[in-house]
Amino acid sequence: MIADFERHHADLDARVARLEDEGWNRRGQFLVGTHVAMEMSVGEMLWLFLLDGVHHRGQLSAYIRPMGGKVPAIYGLSADDPGL
Repeated sequence: MIADFERHHADLDARVARLEDEGWNRRGQFLVGTHVAMEMSVGEMLWLFLLDGVHHRGQLSAYIRPMGGKVPAIYGLSADDPGL
């Protein structure tokens, strides 16, 4: 699973790095099966995905800390890391 994620991440990273203004502003569709769940510019959609990841990290923190757990460094460093 990790190797598959890394391969897809590397592919997406390379594709985003090559995007020019026309590509960022092009309309994109987010499909769920064959159903169009969202349609917006590619740039807006990429920002939405980034902010969704940030949101879920916040949810994880809100659920784990009150239970006495430590938030893992899954999206970067965590304030719970001993090295900070």
